[in-house]
Amino acid sequence: MTFKPITDGQKKSYYLNGQLSGQGEIKNKKENGLWTYWHENGQKAREGSFDEGKRTGTHTYWYPNGNVRGVGSFKNDKYDGKWTMHKEDGSETILQRRRIGETKITTANRVARPTNLAGGGSHTTVRTGLVYSGSLSCGDTFS
Repeated sequence: MTFKPITDGQKKSYYLNGQLSGQGEIKNKKENGLWTYWHENGQKAREGSFDEGKRTGTHTYWYPNGNVRGVGSFKNDKYDGKWTMHKEDGSETILQRRRIGETKITTANRVARPTNLAGGGSHTTVRTGLVYSGSLSCGDTFS
């Protein structure tokens, strides 16, 4: 197997089974503009914009079954603002507010305890009886 250096331009990456895993633009060896990623089964996994390799704006995540997992925003590659996350079968929703320097959220008459994040800042989560795993909310502490 030979690896080629990263070059600028539109790029696609593939799983070993030949299924498309990611597509977007590389500029200055970093992700730029809209990028879309797929699960190995062909369902969309994630979509969002990048600016010089940093996540920015609204990003949407999907479960392998095609249902929306979560929608929220990034600013300078950090969680920013309201995130709406869904249980895999769509039956429940969690609302989170993530802001650097802010530590309180009230949703549906509940107040969640803040949790410190690596790199400074904090986030709070209101849980409605479900826990998520994976890259979207890996390591979250629910109160």
